[in-house]
Order: sequence, then structure tokens, then C-alpha cells
Amino acid sequence: MCAYKLVTVKFRWWGLQGRVEKFLHKQERRLFTNFHRQLFCWLDKWVDLSMADIRRMEEETQKGV
Repeated sequence: MCAYKLVTVKFRWWGLQGRVEKFLHKQERRLFTNFHRQLFCWLDKWVDLSMADIRRMEEETQKGV
């Protein structure tokens, strides 16, 4: 499986633009890295589930939101 993520940051404020954009790109990278680590750790919980089990979990999650 392959997923592409497009992140665009535009901050137009003279003197701060470069710093803010650099900070946001670092945070975006950290966010995606942590998310992918969590997905990999949760793999053991998902590997034995059937599609019906996954659909049931999705419905329970929708009811909770």
C-alpha cells in the first residue's frame, strides 16, 4: 500500500514567513511519523479481523461520535 500526502503551507507575513513555514513543515513531519508508528504498532490488533469485523467497528465508532 502506498499513500501520498500533499501538505501546502502559505504564510505571507514579511519577516516571519520562512520561520513559520519551516516550523509547520517540521510539525507535519513529526505528526505523520508518529501516526505511522502507531499504525504499525496496532497491526497485531487488525491482522486477524475479517471485513465484517472492521465494518462493525466502524459503525460503533460512528455511533460514539
